[in-house]
Amino acid sequence: MLKVKDMREHLWVNPHHTWEDHGKRRDLSDIKFIVLHHTGNEINDVKIVNEIEVKNTKRHPLGLPGIRFHYFVNEYGDVYQCNDLEDITWHSGLADKKSLAVALVGDYDKKVPDKRNLKVLEGLFNKLTMDLGLAKESVKGHGELKFYLNFTSCPGKKLLPFVKKYRDEGKMV
Repeated sequence: MLKVKDMREHLWVNPHHTWEDHGKRRDLSDIKFIVLHHTGNEINDVKIVNEIEVKNTKRHPLGLPGIRFHYFVNEYGDVYQCNDLEDITWHSGLADKKSLAVALVGDYDKKVPDKRNLKVLEGLFNKLTMDLGLAKESVKGHGELKFYLNFTSCPGKKLLPFVKKYRDEGKMV
């Protein structure tokens, strides 16, 4: 059974702005995609990742309002909810308004995901597609959203085949 720890009240937020500063919240019916990302690093602590995201000043001089991901899965298979699904976070460019973000810790251009984490992702995708009334085809890798100007290898060339398998077969392993 999938266990999700709710971190929404426990993560530090940027005092300078919120997600709502850049657009109103959305209705759940506006969500058309579930977008899988990899973090590209091995930082497993959601609070540390959140702090790094908030203080990111390369592309956002005031930092991000909070962690970009709606769900964060660490290497141990722990799942954390980080944002309300109605929040439009900045994770997939022009697809932000119609997608929610799931991140798996690791760099999956370099390593193969382990079966435990694939089973956790499968459970999370099953829950989200059911709760939101979405088809399995709505689950995408970040880089698959080229129509929305996402030109990246994310979630990694060694994780993407499992996303495609989920869409085709409803399972990742």
